[in-house]
Formats: sequence, C-alpha cells, structure tokens
Amino acid sequence: MRVEVAFEAEEHTGLLQIPWQAAEPDNCYFDLRENPEAIDRLEPARQHRPLRGFLTALNSADSVFATARSKIYPASAEGAGEPCEFASRVDLIFAAEPFNFERSRYEELAHRL
Repeated sequence: MRVEVAFEAEEHTGLLQIPWQAAEPDNCYFDLRENPEAIDRLEPARQHRPLRGFLTALNSADSVFATARSKIYPASAEGAGEPCEFASRVDLIFAAEPFNFERSRYEELAHRL
C-alpha cells in the first residue's frame, strides 16, 4: 500500500463543499458515519470488498476520521505510476469538525504516516 498526502494551497479556490451534490443521485455525498447503510449505494464499494472494508473502518464510531469522497482508478490509469491491480483515492476529514479547520492537525497526521 502506498499513501500520498496532499495539502491544498491556502489560496486554492476549488474547495470541497461538504455535503456536496452531483448530477447523478448515486454520485453524491453520503455521510457514512451517520448512515452506514448508504455504502450499498456506492458502486465501487459494492465491486471491491477491500475498499468497502476500508471505508467502513474509516467511518466507524471508533475512528477519528470520516470520508468526504472516494474514487477508483483503472489499473492502467495514466499517472498511476507503477503497475497495480487497484488504485483508489479517498479524501479524509476529521470526524471532530473543529479539527478540520486546524492545518496543524493534518500536518501532524501526515508526519505520523
């Protein structure tokens, strides 16, 4: 497993609004902490059991995280780097909302990873 951490620049204007909406009803934000059954609406989670387990663990009551969105990439995705069988992206936020506004919390997390 490879983990990459990316911090958005302070001046970045494409901030992720939570909850976010999309044109397709099954491609919108689902609060998996509040509604764990909503994971069944996520096609990638239905198709890929490890991703489902990962999202379930991240959004559990015991986790300090919640997920904002996730995406899967084909194994041959351009820019994926080395060959792989599965690639995904999961955007994390802290479950405790005030922590999401403290950049130092993310930096500390990245350092520990």
